[in-house]
Amino acid sequence: MMKQKKQLILMLAALAVSASAYVAVSIYTDKDTGYNAEVSNTEETKLISIEANSVRELELSGEDGAIKMLSDGDGWSYEGNEDFPVMKDAVNELLSSMHSAKLKPVEENCKDFGKYGLEDPTVYVAVSTEDGDSERIDFGQKAGTGSGYYCRKSGSNTVYLADDDVYSKVSARLLDYISTSSSSKIEDPEAMTIERADGSVFSMTKPEDPEEYTYTDYYSWFTETDGTYKPLDESSSEKLAATVLNTDWGDKTAYGADQEALDKYGLSRPYIRAEISGDDESAALIIGSKNEVQGGYYAYIEGSDMIYTISAKYVEMLENASYESLKPKDICRMQWESVTAMEISAEGSTHRVDITKNGDGGASSDDAGTEAEDDNTNTEAETGDDSNSSKAGQYLYTENGKELSSSDMKNFKHIIDVMIPTGTADLGKSSGNVLMKIVFYRNTENFSEIALTIYSYDDKSVRISFNGEDDMLVSSAAADTLSELYNNLFD
Repeated sequence: MMKQKKQLILMLAALAVSASAYVAVSIYTDKDTGYNAEVSNTEETKLISIEANSVRELELSGEDGAIKMLSDGDGWSYEGNEDFPVMKDAVNELLSSMHSAKLKPVEENCKDFGKYGLEDPTVYVAVSTEDGDSERIDFGQKAGTGSGYYCRKSGSNTVYLADDDVYSKVSARLLDYISTSSSSKIEDPEAMTIERADGSVFSMTKPEDPEEYTYTDYYSWFTETDGTYKPLDESSSEKLAATVLNTDWGDKTAYGADQEALDKYGLSRPYIRAEISGDDESAALIIGSKNEVQGGYYAYIEGSDMIYTISAKYVEMLENASYESLKPKDICRMQWESVTAMEISAEGSTHRVDITKNGDGGASSDDAGTEAEDDNTNTEAETGDDSNSSKAGQYLYTENGKELSSSDMKNFKHIIDVMIPTGTADLGKSSGNVLMKIVFYRNTENFSEIALTIYSYDDKSVRISFNGEDDMLVSSAAADTLSELYNNLFD
């Protein structure tokens, strides 16, 4: 019996502790005001009860002071400037989120709004309908718990707690509701010119007939160097053009690019001016001074009203744009269907390989099934089937009428395809010893005969001369593989 009484006492004690904990949880404690309120028994209420699609006037007071936006039932405009590019979706999303947001009651019949920062509030949201219904919510200081802000509905003596995200939307800048327009409508760019504050200029262009200036149709962007058009790396050139065509804007800084604003952000005397032309239009990205606080640079599209920031990485791309930084990242982009013969010289002998289609078959399968490891070394090539080719539609390789190994020739061509520069040679240190020379004979009007020459350089690299470039370094493993295939073909 005594044991049962002890168990009962322990159970009652545990129940008392649980009840105390429940009461403690249901009491709201504020460190700043010292006020305690039993909030568990009071229902939450909506921030704004008016339906979002019924609102015709929206007034926000926050970082930029009071701003008012008006709706015609379809879109939104900024009062005082109908041309202001208000983002309809952003405003509608704000209204929807306010309609669905819930407020937690903190104190009913409050007598001292000052302790909540609500005596003379500067942050508020007000909405009204076409029928004259209206609501206003004032926001005060941040809650002492560190989460949420105190607020009060107009005409009410109840203090509520609003979530942080609600407060941030209400106190947002006017710029947060401005539409970010695309940089340019140019779909087919033809030329780009970059002018820098130091007086340097870089230009690149897309000629109408690229094959007039190089041996392949792979390249579309060129730059003029010493009176000669030289191809540029396709991917790098497209990324450079995209800085103007599809600018990746950072923060919105100001609306209204008047002279005062241009002077303030260093845009009247730009650090960089990058202009793209095409489709009978042009667009210029103007980059001004550096944003010393947040990083990046101030920028805008010439003739527009919005000033943004732009990441320093894009500015660096425009700063460093040159032929050296944009030159092709490959050695040879040969269009093999145009090659009718190859003259290969190595180890003191020269062999001419004639290339023809075998029969009247369709597209060649010559390049199918050939693999080479591409980790800047090109050390291995899989030769697959070593037999000669006799299938219709495949390339036939012959020397003086004798058929050569199709698989070895495919791998020989593949190694040429995947060679990439590993550095730039010091021509003063190059021995000039020719390891291999390959002359391509082509059925084209321009560049019908073009040579690729491999020179010895050092233990790790060989030097390549091709298409007007004499200082390209390539892993010596690539030259070793070509030499091995050469021996397979002609020994």
